Amino acid sequence: MDLNSKLLELKNICINNNIPIIRDNTLDLILNWIKNNDIYSILEIGTAYGYSSLAFSMNEKINFIETIEKNFNNYKIAIDFISPLKIEKLNLLNIDAFEYETNKKFDLIFIDGPKSNQIKLFNKYLHFLSDNGVIFIDNLYLNKIRNIPEESKTNSQKNIIKKVDEFVNYLKSQKSWKFELIDIDDGVGIVKKYE
Repeated sequence: MDLNSKLLELKNICINNNIPIIRDNTLDLILNWIKNNDIYSILEIGTAYGYSSLAFSMNEKINFIETIEKNFNNYKIAIDFISPLKIEKLNLLNIDAFEYETNKKFDLIFIDGPKSNQIKLFNKYLHFLSDNGVIFIDNLYLNKIRNIPEESKTNSQKNIIKKVDEFVNYLKSQKSWKFELIDIDDGVGIVKKYE
């Protein structure tokens, strides 16, 4: 079975259903990081339809991926699409990110989940990171919302921007890890613990 064609099929399903997916440059950035570092396991927060986790699973270096999705309908579509592919190293879970628990440590954590409480989410997931691991955080620019004229933004949109800005400032202010905001796509944060 050609996984590349299945990945493209899933990408088109996401696009046709207006399901946000990881952008190409962000995916390339993460895949290059995997290639050049000791990355063998991934935890993803925010499965959606499973596009990014399927893309990560195609990397031969990766031996385990756990991906979590709160929305049951998204999870069901992801399971229905990915299960027939029989990718044993890919584990999909239908659970709220704030309720997830594990004894595992992951080399890479990809956060593309809820934007409203990211500081709490980040601090929870930091405990699941291996000593030399890295956290990627997608969509820190929120350009789609920021580009709406100020008078047209809803209170909810203004609040999300405020929360994400607070999160970025929090990441910049901490001394126990290195934070870098990469200017690609919709802004990608990279967090590494200081050795």
